[in-house]
Amino acid sequence: MANLAFDREIINERERPFSSDINQALSQVDRTLRDVLQSIFSPRISATNDAAGNPSGFIGEAFRVRPLSPISMSVRLPKGFGFIYDASDLPSDIDGVSGLNDKSPWKPLYLASDITIGLTAAPTAPNSRIDLIEVRSNRRRTDSASRDVLDTGTGKFSPQSVLKTLGFDMGVSVGQVVTPNPSTAAISVKRGAPGNPPTAPAVTPGYTQISQVLVGPAVATIDDNVIQDLRPMVYSNGYANITLQWTTSGGTLVALNQLNAPPGIKVGVVNIGSGQVKIYVFDGGSSKAIGDQAIASVDFFAASGPLSVNAIAAVVIDAPMQSSLVGAGSAYALKIPIGQPAWMITTTIPPPTNGTFSALISLRGV
Repeated sequence: MANLAFDREIINERERPFSSDINQALSQVDRTLRDVLQSIFSPRISATNDAAGNPSGFIGEAFRVRPLSPISMSVRLPKGFGFIYDASDLPSDIDGVSGLNDKSPWKPLYLASDITIGLTAAPTAPNSRIDLIEVRSNRRRTDSASRDVLDTGTGKFSPQSVLKTLGFDMGVSVGQVVTPNPSTAAISVKRGAPGNPPTAPAVTPGYTQISQVLVGPAVATIDDNVIQDLRPMVYSNGYANITLQWTTSGGTLVALNQLNAPPGIKVGVVNIGSGQVKIYVFDGGSSKAIGDQAIASVDFFAASGPLSVNAIAAVVIDAPMQSSLVGAGSAYALKIPIGQPAWMITTTIPPPTNGTFSALISLRGV
């Protein structure tokens, strides 16, 4: 039978349906939902190719690794959704159950509720450690229940224990391994080897890394400034807009009046003097190449008209950048780890450098 989007299994009048008919019908509903979502979140392939790509990534703040409050040696993963594109995984009759299919290549990365993961104690000085957090989809049959099942030998029904749910929640499969061992749990911390400097573990084949956490020498807490966000991101129609407005006086940043951005996307605004302002956009670990990925366009506006964009650069946060984001020139203190991929947009406000200024930034998903 077909198992295409929008197909509907027909059960005719006075027909005695098979269990495969019911499973097939539900499989087709699931296929339709995922295919429509894939279409909604697909970006164009590139600046010069308007065909839709096959996205893999997370929606909003889903799976964005955060410190606990108060901070400790544990981290928190918020609930939510992501998807991974895998055209090689399209099974029919899963575990021999007729009609139980998974025909959409867009596989859900789903966390039903927030989870907390405790990290192993820090290494002794002078060593540090990098812990990699990686994920995979978690399709599984679960929820055992007793049902009357036909015994084809006797022709009679007898109670048997059967699994009633095809589930995807990853929160039921959380584990930790030590590098170089491969991860097995759906959400896994791969603990790195202590070193000075340390080296990040390799990503397990079939997994998507969402974070690297630097565990410093003998530390007792983990904060935002050591948690890299490496999630690929997807957006409705393939892109999202960020708008912000700030006020300067005498070339000095006075206030950030407004900031609108998708959940899970951090934005920093830093005055570096002489009327020059840098805007940092932290959109996970998306591959960054000007024109085709992430930053699609930037426009600055002032009362006197549009301002010029001096530079758009894909950067990796270094120590001076990290300090500037929590320093006196920053619109607000933003703790960002060294090594975090980011976009840096620079503009110079021409004299007079007093007034209110705005920016519109378009992000492209992957």
